[in-house]
Amino acid sequence: MDSVSSPIRPRSVRSLAAGVFLALGVGVLTGLATLVGQGILPGQWNTLVNSGAIWLVAVFLVGSRMPSRASALAAGTGTLLSTVAAYYGSAALTGAPISLRNVMFWAVVALVAGPLFGLAGYWRYDERRMLRVAGVALLGGVLVAEGLYLLLVPHARRLASSCYGRRRSVCSDLLAHQLMLGARRCPARLLWAGEPNKRIDTDKPAV
Repeated sequence: MDSVSSPIRPRSVRSLAAGVFLALGVGVLTGLATLVGQGILPGQWNTLVNSGAIWLVAVFLVGSRMPSRASALAAGTGTLLSTVAAYYGSAALTGAPISLRNVMFWAVVALVAGPLFGLAGYWRYDERRMLRVAGVALLGGVLVAEGLYLLLVPHARRLASSCYGRRRSVCSDLLAHQLMLGARRCPARLLWAGEPNKRIDTDKPAV
């Protein structure tokens, strides 16, 4: 152990079932919150939920609660895969066209970044100072890198600033259409909303 005292690890999940529930639950909530936030957050605040790096924060936190490195690797993968599934699945239910290529891309990202950032979260409370620093630096590095990308790349800035208006329009159409269908008492059609020429931009910017 380092001469500098290590932080106290928070109580880890005690069973496999609890770990699975935590990983999948956090992943699904993150995916749903992303889609909802993209429709309601104004202006530059929308960038917070139009960020691939933000998903990795959830993975990091889940990994920090795992009792072993192996469980952190598995939980990180499960968290990010369930985030991708919940995000694109809920977007599809709003009537937004979904690109299979984008889904496959983010699934591959989840298989690579999920275990990596799950392990980084586990390292946050490791006894060895070098691993603690590496874990936090990895998460901080990807957040800084995405921030610089949005700041320095003109296309990324235009994309981030245009997302809010498109998503707010789709969400408004969705709410109005749902209310109209409810008034007509047509529950079988409640999953369809929006017009064909309006869509949610489900292409989250790559880090």
